[in-house]
Amino acid sequence: MTLPPPIHTSRLTLIPATAPLASASITDRRLFSTLLNAHIPDQWPPETLADVEPLFAQKLAENPLLAGWWGWYILATDPTLIPAHLNASQALVGSIGCTPPDPDGTTFMGYSVLPAFEHRGIATEAAVAMTAWILAQPAIRTIHAETFEQHHASRRILDRCGFALSGPSPNDATAAESDRQGRGTLLRYAKTPSR
Repeated sequence: MTLPPPIHTSRLTLIPATAPLASASITDRRLFSTLLNAHIPDQWPPETLADVEPLFAQKLAENPLLAGWWGWYILATDPTLIPAHLNASQALVGSIGCTPPDPDGTTFMGYSVLPAFEHRGIATEAAVAMTAWILAQPAIRTIHAETFEQHHASRRILDRCGFALSGPSPNDATAAESDRQGRGTLLRYAKTPSR
């Protein structure tokens, strides 16, 4: 498997994480900006990515052929999404990704957008593109995604991507309260290829 090409949408570019990118994101903001050719906001990384990016870097260093299966960086390329004072043609606004498929062809997808770029349809646009990429991979039988019952924005994104609610997640009992933040039960959604 070779490095997947970037995914382009009308306003975004999704760049697959590699070990050098993930490592630079953690340790060297200037190098990270150079490698992505994008402005890196001071708020980077999103909280949910900060928890898992060291794992991504490690997994990609161990097996570079897994690029595409751990994380993707979401770059805003539409000038209407990038504050004019940044004087940048691209800005890093979030992350999205999925786990490598298990032997049954199941993967888990997750996403996060920096707070300053929320409520602009970025997460939905990225999730639609990422879902299409995942479903195009021959090993995939099911994509799972999880969100909390009262996380209405995230649930709307999954609805727009064609995911169906499966019910409470088996992971609900072990969900960290710092993630739950009083938003109720952790729910699991699923989507399968139409082929």
